[in-house]
Amino acid sequence: MRKYISIIPALLACSMAAQEHSAVSGRIIGPDGAAVEYASVGICGRNIGTLSASNGEFTLNADIMENDSVKISHISYKDTVVAAVALADRSIPVVMQARKLDEVVVYGGKKKKGRLAGRGMRIPGAATMWSTAGVGSEIGSMIETEKMFEVKEIAFKVRSNSIEGARLRINIYNEKNGFQNVLHSPIYIIIPVSGKKQEFNVAVNGDIIMEPGKYFVSVMFVDYDREAMACSTDEGRICFPLYLKDSYRRNGVMGELESISVNMGLAVRGNEYR
Repeated sequence: MRKYISIIPALLACSMAAQEHSAVSGRIIGPDGAAVEYASVGICGRNIGTLSASNGEFTLNADIMENDSVKISHISYKDTVVAAVALADRSIPVVMQARKLDEVVVYGGKKKKGRLAGRGMRIPGAATMWSTAGVGSEIGSMIETEKMFEVKEIAFKVRSNSIEGARLRINIYNEKNGFQNVLHSPIYIIIPVSGKKQEFNVAVNGDIIMEPGKYFVSVMFVDYDREAMACSTDEGRICFPLYLKDSYRRNGVMGELESISVNMGLAVRGNEYR
């Protein structure tokens, strides 16, 4: 007989008591039993988190208190909260329920091709970078639109990359609703190893409409080829050019968004409603 962890309502209050464990581990699956890869896993209210691996497994290294709760988030699924102590038995997976997509609203009127400026002024020679230890980090650009905007493509540049199999994920957060991701499904990009500048134009599928307001468009470093990098003498780094413009970054999964005065040059292309 298969066993599953009972889901605690997402509004469960998160509290702390005496320290019990130094880590918790688990495995995350969807309702069909398939592994949920790159889900955000963190301790409620403590800005401590990690990502599940491609097989859905995760280990959260932190001082776990008796009454701690663990929140699990993924673009394609409903947020799930479980008691940390329920993760003691790794043979019992956490089952996430598929997220119900918002109703598609059809907007009338004419539209024209457009681009939302987000880069700002290029800083010659400046760059921001991640090493392999930066998995879970993200950086991007603040984008503002005054009219309805249909997103079709996200464009960005990579200055150089020496991390084998570096995998990034695109995110679009609406500032108005507390930085909730507006995408319906994950968008991943594999960055080839190269010492030269590379430019990426990533198609966005689905009906993604930005209503007037501010958005944080980011890339998150989610994974890399660990076997290949274990055999490499190079620690590996992925570097992005920097631009002068207010934006945000997050140094780890479930970490706080930090306001910064530079961004890595993401731009949004699509159709603007007149």
